[in-house]
Order: sequence, then structure tokens, then C-alpha cells
Amino acid sequence: MERNNGLWDIVVGLKEHIPRWAPGSVIRWTAWRAGFKSQDDADYAAQQLNVAAEKWNEADVGVTFEWVPLAKDATFVLTNGGANGTTLARAFFPNGEDLNYVLVYSYAFNQEWKPHMWNVFMHELGHVIGLRHEFAIGDLQQSDIESTRNFYRMTEDANGKSPMIGMTQIIDYTPL
Repeated sequence: MERNNGLWDIVVGLKEHIPRWAPGSVIRWTAWRAGFKSQDDADYAAQQLNVAAEKWNEADVGVTFEWVPLAKDATFVLTNGGANGTTLARAFFPNGEDLNYVLVYSYAFNQEWKPHMWNVFMHELGHVIGLRHEFAIGDLQQSDIESTRNFYRMTEDANGKSPMIGMTQIIDYTPL
């Protein structure tokens, strides 16, 4: 299949559908201490995720992130994934699961990446809101913001049919 998109365009969707959170959703998150080498590492990772979440919130893309103290109230938990080679972190796409995980791996704590961990989380939170993109880790670009806003502005048609991108239906999930 030929792509007409530019190399750095945002890509959304899976093969059978395009998942996103219902527009206006609040994606709640918390952090677990378990697995981190120290409380300081756990606190640092949570602070860095909060920086990334606030940057996404400031972008006003159609969903927001909110920290909560308990996993029972969260859509996802930040937790340590241990060692996984040079992988920095891993997230998930919108779905109907009761609880999801954003994993931060040991490599993200090395001296090269630790000062930029919030950038890693910016990328991962992009996946959490439904973006399947091949963008490099770095600042959120205005084009990323506009594309994501447009994605979350798409609504049902006059007949109540879910929005589509191409021939692929967008499925909205409600965060738990």
C-alpha cells in the first residue's frame, strides 16, 4: 500500500479500526514504586511523566491527563519494566481494558536519557491517546498538535455513523 503522507506525518489506527478515547475524556494515571531501584527513581519517573502529561494538556488536543493516587481510579499505571535492552519505555493504545500500563525500562535511567525522560514520555503518551507515529523523541511540534486536534474533532456523520479515516472506522473508548 502506498502512503501519500509525509515522512513525519502522524499515523493513527490499527488494521481493523482506529482506537481513540472518546473526545473530552480524562485519562487518569498513577505510579507504582514496585520494580524501581529506589524511591527516588520512582519519584523521578512519575515527575517526568507528569511533565509530559502537562505538556499534552497544554496542547489541548481533545483529551486530558490527570494524576490520581490509586490504581483503582486510573486508566493506566506507570511502572518499572526492568531491563529490556535499549528500549526506553512502552505504552498502549486506547482500549476497553480496566487497567493499562506504561512501562519505563532501566535504559531510560542512563546518563544519556534520564535528563530527557519527559521527552520519552511525550512519545509514549502520544501512543496512549491513539497516535501510531514514527516521530522522533523530541518536542511536540505544532503540526503534531494540529493533527491530533483534528483527529479528536472528528464526529459521527448525520446518520450516526462513526467517523472514518479512509476506509477504517474510528472506535471511541471510555477510560475507566
